[in-house]
Amino acid sequence: MKATEPGIATRSKRLAEEKQVKSRKQLQFSQARCALSLFTIAMLVLLSATTFAQTAREKVIYSFQGGSDGQNPYAGLIADSKGNLYGTTVYGGSPACIAGCGTVFELTPPATASGAWTKSLLYAFQGASDGAYPLGPVVFDESGNLYGSTNAGDGMTTVGTVFELSPPAATGGTWTQTVLYGFPADGSQGMFPSGNLAIDSRGNLYGTTRAGGLGCCANGTVFELSPPTTLSGTWTESVINTFGYAYGPNSPWSGVLLHQGSLYGTTPYGGTGLNGAVYQLTRAHGHWNYSTLYSFGNEIGQPLGGVAFDAAGNIYGTAWGSGRHGCDNQSACGGVFELQPPPTSGGVWTGKAIYYFAPGIGGSNPRGSLFMDSSGNLYGTASAGGLVSKGQHTGNGTVFELTPRSAGSLWADVTLHNFSGTVFGDGSNPDSNLIAVRDKFFGTTYSGGTSGYGAVFSLTVEQ
Repeated sequence: MKATEPGIATRSKRLAEEKQVKSRKQLQFSQARCALSLFTIAMLVLLSATTFAQTAREKVIYSFQGGSDGQNPYAGLIADSKGNLYGTTVYGGSPACIAGCGTVFELTPPATASGAWTKSLLYAFQGASDGAYPLGPVVFDESGNLYGSTNAGDGMTTVGTVFELSPPAATGGTWTQTVLYGFPADGSQGMFPSGNLAIDSRGNLYGTTRAGGLGCCANGTVFELSPPTTLSGTWTESVINTFGYAYGPNSPWSGVLLHQGSLYGTTPYGGTGLNGAVYQLTRAHGHWNYSTLYSFGNEIGQPLGGVAFDAAGNIYGTAWGSGRHGCDNQSACGGVFELQPPPTSGGVWTGKAIYYFAPGIGGSNPRGSLFMDSSGNLYGTASAGGLVSKGQHTGNGTVFELTPRSAGSLWADVTLHNFSGTVFGDGSNPDSNLIAVRDKFFGTTYSGGTSGYGAVFSLTVEQ
């Protein structure tokens, strides 16, 4: 027995050493496999980022600096035939108002692909003398004049104006601003205009006010401004619809869309479902006839933006709040809706949600209207949500694309861009719609940019 003990001990020691070697090899293999997995994940992330970059490329073409430069563009843009962009900022410009009275600006594209856009201040509002705080975009007439509205101020009243900006006779000259109409302080003709103005072939302007109007419980109007019949004449304003607070849709924010001779718009409040409505105004025998096309409940949300049509006459829009999913601030995330016209005249429109925003990277609470391309895809902005940047608790908004699926299914969503605020200087909180100019989309962000006062961006989508 004693002669065999050293052999047993040696074998046991060898087995122990082999076990240790095997354990070390297993550990090395596990570490290598873990490293490979991390490398694979990193490569997938890199490939995803590369694919994302190839899908959509965002570029800030101008960051507002605040003060006299203007700040906080809330509304969208328009473009002329040369690709120049025009828009408004709510604040900045003249120091006559707290934080500035607002501006109208122009952005001229660069002469070369690598050049910078040139920003020109067309007009800075002075407050009491000519209006303040433009919340809507501007619109062109056939002569190149710009029209828009301010939310306050014109000297005799503080409840809003409609203005005209006429281009200079020679390049480099000064634009001329004229107050076409100041809303009376008693609110009888409406108060606080905002949203899009529409212009018809005769030069009549149409818009909305968020409050005021004729009669009891008035809470917002649709108005018409008709140009003078003589050179020395004045513009004539008339209220073509008053919304009530205690009954029906009320407080329109988005302005109006002129489509095939009728006016269309949204309200975020009232209606049978209490969460707003889509309405139509049609002229017949010299009078405008109002009809509510659809009233919203809690399922889709409250429409703050305008509407868009497809070739079949279906209406599309965005809804803020409510909807199916709750967001980080305990409110809901909003959605996108489709309204289908009745099969026969006088029938009932049907509405449904085609997309719900959810907490996470897809964005939430859209405020602007939608753009539809020739293939039926929808493009828009979400004012919040998206990826969270370093040091921030909530996302800064997104640009999204929706693609139709089979009948009865929700549409497919692609996030084209996540805004980072001032982290990368690309903007934050896009509240408006997108416009398409040649091969790019253009839009605004209310804040963010390099200085935090908002930005104008371009987005190239590559299929």
